[in-house]
Amino acid sequence: MPEVTDSYDDNIGRLLNLAMRDFQTRCAEKLHARGYTQLSATHLTILSYIEPAGSRIVTLAERAGMTKQSMGDLIRELEAQGYVERSPDPSDKRAVIIKMAQENGNFMSDAFAIMAEIQAEYAAALGGNGLDDLRGLLKRLLNRNATDKG
Repeated sequence: MPEVTDSYDDNIGRLLNLAMRDFQTRCAEKLHARGYTQLSATHLTILSYIEPAGSRIVTLAERAGMTKQSMGDLIRELEAQGYVERSPDPSDKRAVIIKMAQENGNFMSDAFAIMAEIQAEYAAALGGNGLDDLRGLLKRLLNRNATDKG
């Protein structure tokens, strides 16, 4: 990741994008080191959008900002690799629910361990309460939309 120094890098959108990319890259590198070499940063992003109870493909596509067809292609890849599974949507016979695969417990425990490692790295880099402050500020920023609409 290039060093962020000049006024061009003061753009908050760019900084948020770079921070997300840094997190994704670190996750991918650590997962690859643990043997999950077939997962790309895009796959990891898609996996992060899946709700614990499951999500529809159209919802995942909206969250990722891509077409339903492109999301379907990525889901098929993840399904073939054993990371996700499909089940019928009980509320809509035409739709399916995408869930994390039940038999993929090792991946989930590795993924959570890696997220904790990265958070510890960020906490060390930010010092003191920096990570908690950052998390709180981001939540406040994102939650403002709920209060603006109310």
